[in-house]
Amino acid sequence: MKKLTKVTRRFLAVLTAIVTCISIVGSPVYAAETNTSAKALQDEPILTSAGDVIASTAGSFSGGYGSISTYLSRGNWNADIMVGTSGPAISGTVECFVVFPNGNRYNLGTIAASGAHTNLRTFTYCPSGTYTFNFVATTAKTVYVYARIYD
Repeated sequence: MKKLTKVTRRFLAVLTAIVTCISIVGSPVYAAETNTSAKALQDEPILTSAGDVIASTAGSFSGGYGSISTYLSRGNWNADIMVGTSGPAISGTVECFVVFPNGNRYNLGTIAASGAHTNLRTFTYCPSGTYTFNFVATTAKTVYVYARIYD
C-alpha cells in the first residue's frame, strides 16, 4: 500500500474536520415535548418564519368535539402546520390533532379556546390529499377554529 505524504494527510484531516463541522451545523435538533399550559401557548409570538399558505380551512364546532378538513393539491417537503382558535372570549382549552391522508395522526398541542394558536409543527413531507383537523374542547360552547399548511 502506498504511503500518503505529510501534506496529503494534513489535507485529508482538514477536509474531514470541515465536513464534520458542516454536518453538525446542518443537523436538525429535536427538543423533547413539554407539557405547557394553554395560557403559555397563547402568549407565543406571532409566526415569523412560515412560508406561503398552501392549504387552509376554518369552521366551528360545539359540544366539545369537532373537525374541519382541507385538501392539499400536491405533496410538499418541509411543510409547517398550525391550528388556532378565534372568536368571542370563552374559557376552556382545545386539544388539536391532524390526520394525514395516509391515516397517520399527530398531536398539534393544546391551546386556549379563544384567540390562540399552536406553534408551527414542521413535517418532513406532507403528501397530497385531505387533511382532517380534529378538536377536543373542555367547553361545550361554540369554538371557532382554523387550520393552515405552509410551504
